[in-house]
Amino acid sequence: MLRDIFLDHYEHNICVHYALILRHGRTVAELEQRGIRWGIITNKPHRYTLPLMQALNYAERAACLISGDTCAHAKPIPNRCSKPAN
Repeated sequence: MLRDIFLDHYEHNICVHYALILRHGRTVAELEQRGIRWGIITNKPHRYTLPLMQALNYAERAACLISGDTCAHAKPIPNRCSKPAN
């Protein structure tokens, strides 16, 4: 029950008090400027990943968005990281 309360609060406040490390934004900008595709791999379930990435303006910019529940095995399973390369 406490977990459900936490997840409900998290879902409805997905990007409150959230900030990317500044160098990540610079890195993404540099990759985009050079025409290099980039993506996001996270353990976060997709129902949280997508709204967060949309709020940060990364969802449409990323070449791929792989969440904890979009592959058969969670990271750090190596084959999980080969999916974006395909």
